[in-house]
Amino acid sequence: MYYKDRPLDKRRPEMKFPPTRYLRPVVLDQALDALNQYKGSIKVLAGGQSLLPLMAMRLADPDILLDINDLAELQEIRDWENCVEIGALIRHQRLIDDPVIQQHAPVLPLVARHIGHLAIRHRGTIGGSLVHCDPAAELPLAVQALDGEMLVQSVGQTRILPAGKFFLSYLMSAVEPHEMLTAIRIPKLMAHTRFAFDEVAGRTGDFALVSALAIVTLDDDASIQVARLAIGGVSEVPFRVYEAEQYLTDAKLTPEVIDGAASIVHQAVNPEGDLHASANYRRHLAGVLTSRVLTRVGVKGDLSWNR
Repeated sequence: MYYKDRPLDKRRPEMKFPPTRYLRPVVLDQALDALNQYKGSIKVLAGGQSLLPLMAMRLADPDILLDINDLAELQEIRDWENCVEIGALIRHQRLIDDPVIQQHAPVLPLVARHIGHLAIRHRGTIGGSLVHCDPAAELPLAVQALDGEMLVQSVGQTRILPAGKFFLSYLMSAVEPHEMLTAIRIPKLMAHTRFAFDEVAGRTGDFALVSALAIVTLDDDASIQVARLAIGGVSEVPFRVYEAEQYLTDAKLTPEVIDGAASIVHQAVNPEGDLHASANYRRHLAGVLTSRVLTRVGVKGDLSWNR
C-alpha cells in the first residue's frame, strides 16, 4: 500500500476528534488521486493549526483526513529569475529563517514574526494559512499586497491564480474540493523598496483586530514610483486600497500626503463589528495603522531594499 490508510471507526464516541479515516501519501500524485477520488468528503491536513481545532469543536467532520506532511515536493523553496516559489508545506518559522526568502521576499519574514506563538510558527504552513483564508491573518495580507500567485493542482491540471482571484470570501478560497494548493510565487522586490507592517491585537499572539502593510518603491528623487497598501481585518478578504495607492503614486511621503492616504483608507474600508471590536473602532484603526506604516516607510521602513 502506497499510503497509510487507517479505517473509519464509528465505535469510539469518547474521542475528542470525530472518527475519521486517515491517509498519508508519500508523493504528490497519490495525494491528488485521493482528492479526486474522495472529493467532498476529504480534508487536507498540513500544519493542523486551523483544521484540528475545528474538528475538536465538531465544526468540521471530514470522513477522511489526507495528511500531506510526507510530500517532499511541497517543502522546497526555489529561487527563480523574477520570483521565489515557496512550497505550500513551508512552515511559518522557515519563512523567517530561510536565507532565500530573507533576500528576495523579506516582507514574508516581517509579517510571519507576528503569527501566533513559537509553537504555532513551527507547525503552521504558508499553504494552510492561505487556503484557510482568514482576513485577519498575516500571510494572506502579505501575499495580497505582494501580488503573489498560487499554484493549484489537481489530477492532470495546474491552475495559476493571482491573489485577487484566490481569496474569495471569509474562510473561502478558490481551491476546489479535488484540488490542492502546492506552491506560492512571490515576485522579487524591486530596488529601492521600503515596507512596514503593524497590527493591533487584544494580546500578543492573538489574531489582529486590524493590520496594515505598506510597500513603496522610490525613484531617485524619493518620489513614490509604486505603492501597495493592504489592510487586514476590515473585509471578507485582505483589502487592497487601490485608491490610496493611486493617490500615493508620484508623491513624496510628507506628513500631509500620509494624512491624505490615511483619510482615504478610513473612508474606503467598511468593516463589520463583532464581539471583539465595533465597526467604527476597526475603521478608526485602519486609518491610524495606515498613518503609522507610511510614517515608518517615510523614515526608512521596517526594512529597506536597495539591491
